[in-house]
Amino acid sequence: MDEEQRPAAEKPSGSPARRPPRRGKSLVAAVPRHLLAALAAGVRDALAAFPRLLAKLSLPAVGAALAGRFGLPRALEHLARAALSPFDLPGSAFYVLLAAVFIDLYAALAVGAALFLDLREATILAVMCLAAHDLRRETEAMRRAGSSSSQMVVLRLALALASGYLLARMLPASLSSSPRSLGSLALPFDAPLLSALGPWILRFAGFSAALAVFVLCLSVGKRLFAACRGVDILARLAAPLMRFFGLSARDARLLAAADVLGYDYASRLAAADIEAGRIKQQDGDLFNHHAAASHALVEETLLLWFAGLPLFWLVVPRLVGAAALVWLERFRRHYFRRSFRAGIG
Repeated sequence: MDEEQRPAAEKPSGSPARRPPRRGKSLVAAVPRHLLAALAAGVRDALAAFPRLLAKLSLPAVGAALAGRFGLPRALEHLARAALSPFDLPGSAFYVLLAAVFIDLYAALAVGAALFLDLREATILAVMCLAAHDLRRETEAMRRAGSSSSQMVVLRLALALASGYLLARMLPASLSSSPRSLGSLALPFDAPLLSALGPWILRFAGFSAALAVFVLCLSVGKRLFAACRGVDILARLAAPLMRFFGLSARDARLLAAADVLGYDYASRLAAADIEAGRIKQQDGDLFNHHAAASHALVEETLLLWFAGLPLFWLVVPRLVGAAALVWLERFRRHYFRRSFRAGIG
């Protein structure tokens, strides 16, 4: 019998036996290294963000829960109620707007969850907060990308007020009777404070854990999207739509980066393009008029949609507002400042 035809048991002892490949090892080896690196980087990003996330959630949520239980001081309550009545919002909504403007959308969500708001009030507040949130950090990024800081602050605050006012007249009153609300972190009125704190801490822990999982998935998704050159792919798909938004086709790359990876990433791209002479400063400013109304569209929409708010009102007003701001700015440049305009090319 030839050696090749011998059974495995009769093979010479010198020839090593072949082992079946390990499945786990082969699966990992089948994944491209750049995707594994992106996955690891996303996990690191999320772990680094967790302490900041907890700090942003805890103090605003505790303060809003106590304020919601005991109420605002009488004079401040009357003032807040009068200021927010055109938007069909209660005086306590003032806390949500403060958290959005001076911290960010995650803090605003935590504050809203600590108040008794019906679905209609929560939707109006969400659209206002989407227009004006994290102003200090994002305004600095917009300045690097070619805009005036003061102009962007005024623009976004004005957009928030206009959006809230219009939405208060468009949303049906039936949403007010919807059983869904953002009161998961509210302290009950009919229970002693000390006995209510224990269950509240457990609810807050669950709320924070859910947001931590969301941030983890989002961070990994962003890294994988960038590693797969998703910005370039999405930019090619979005280029034909740029005329509707009043932007140039070359701005599709900035728009894709801003909507998926966030405005910080897009602002660095815009600043690099301005410095390299690929776009003019006024082009970056025009894009910022769009970004003032609509950026981080994926992250912020999913965050509030998972909280139970209607998807249509989270997306459509932002896109309409973004197009309106750009076309109004083009109109202003054409008729009042002809030397500062950008072409649609």
